[in-house]
Amino acid sequence: MFHNTTSLISRFSMSGVLTVRMREIDSGRIFRTIIKKNTIVNGASAVVLRLLLQETTDTSVTPASSLQLGSMRFGTSIVATSPSDSNLTNEIVAVRKQLGDTEKTLVGTTMTLTATLDGADAPGSVFSEVGLFTKGATWDGTISPTTNGLFMFARQVHAPITKSTSFAFDYSWTIQISLN
Repeated sequence: MFHNTTSLISRFSMSGVLTVRMREIDSGRIFRTIIKKNTIVNGASAVVLRLLLQETTDTSVTPASSLQLGSMRFGTSIVATSPSDSNLTNEIVAVRKQLGDTEKTLVGTTMTLTATLDGADAPGSVFSEVGLFTKGATWDGTISPTTNGLFMFARQVHAPITKSTSFAFDYSWTIQISLN
C-alpha cells in the first residue's frame, strides 16, 4: 500500500505551523506565543505522507516501526532551518518527548503533534530548536536512515528562551497535505 509513495509526492504539497506557547505553571496563563512556518527537512516528504496515512503508531503495523512517530526533540541552536537538515544542531538530550497516539491528532489530511515541557524539564536550559523524529530501531530500506533508523523529518528554530521551573512550554506542530 505504501510502496509507491515517492511517485505520489509530486502531486502533494505540505504546509503547516509550529506553535510554541509559554504558560505559567501556577495560573495556566499563556504569556507568550511563537508561531513559525513548518519546515519539512531531510528529503522527508515521503516520510510525512506515510506518517499521515497511518491510523496508528503501533509498531506491529506496516510500514516498519522505523516509519512510526518517534519523538519531539529540543535543542539550543539558532542556526536557520534548511531543507537539508538531518539532525538537531545542538540537542538537549535530557528532554526527549515520545510521540504516541495521545500526542497525535489526525483530522482529514492534517496531523497535529503535541508535547509539553513542564517546569521540571531542563530548567536553566536555553530552548530555541525543535525537531520531529521517527521511531527508528528498524528500517524498510526505501528512505535513507540516520543512526539506528532514526530519521528527523521536520525541524524549526524559534527565539531563544531560558527555561524556568515556573513556566511550561506547549509545543504544537501541525502538518497539512494538499493535493495539487
